[in-house]
Amino acid sequence: MVSLAGPRLVALVTLRGRAVVLGKSVLRDEVVVTSWHCPVSDEPRLYMVALSVKRAHALSIVRESGVFVVNIVSESLREVAVAVSHHAGEFVDTFGHTGLSMGSALKVDAPRLKAALSWLECEVLEEVVTGDHVCFIGKVVHAEMRDERAPRLLDEGEFSRRRG
Repeated sequence: MVSLAGPRLVALVTLRGRAVVLGKSVLRDEVVVTSWHCPVSDEPRLYMVALSVKRAHALSIVRESGVFVVNIVSESLREVAVAVSHHAGEFVDTFGHTGLSMGSALKVDAPRLKAALSWLECEVLEEVVTGDHVCFIGKVVHAEMRDERAPRLLDEGEFSRRRG
């Protein structure tokens, strides 16, 4: 079988919400890796992330909270992204385990990564199960670029600018 894998831009998706961890309902911040993400509409501005059905913990948080943040990071965090991809959040505090620092999103109740070059804050409008992945289509309510070297996820004019 031919794989759909190839050079793709990896994003770290950050979440906050109630989830069942070891049988107990807790408020958790979570980070998951995806390389399947893209804009799906200009008007309204919509962005899609696909998360593996194996990430039941992350899926439950997105479903409960109705929001997610797409964070684009530099190549220097490659090993951190690999570490995140190997741990399920119901068993490991992915933020604590990887040493990633959280900032606050401006328009949604979720963390963002302080190290992100750019990020999109999204409110879930639709969920589509597509075999072994679940696609969450979110309305972009805020987009910010901290570094001009960041890959463009949206048109140039869609990002707020932030220095430092």
